[in-house]
Amino acid sequence: MVVVGVLVLLAGVNVVRLNVYIELMDALLLPMAVGFLYVLATGPQLPEGVRVEGRQKQFTPVVFALCVLFAVSAGIYSLRQDLRAFVW
Repeated sequence: MVVVGVLVLLAGVNVVRLNVYIELMDALLLPMAVGFLYVLATGPQLPEGVRVEGRQKQFTPVVFALCVLFAVSAGIYSLRQDLRAFVW
């Protein structure tokens, strides 16, 4: 793994741009991760004492949706800005 990192750096890849792309990929994968987390937290796999129930079960998807909306829209906006820099 370290050897691959050294080879990438020696190839002349812009480390800042690479980091931005990795963060963009994380933001675009956030809906899937949060969705699985919600299904696990509210599903029958957890015992009654720790399972999310009641008002919190109804409020949690709203908070998750806001986080996902912000992350995906910021990721798409960032990608558009980066693509625009390549085109012009």
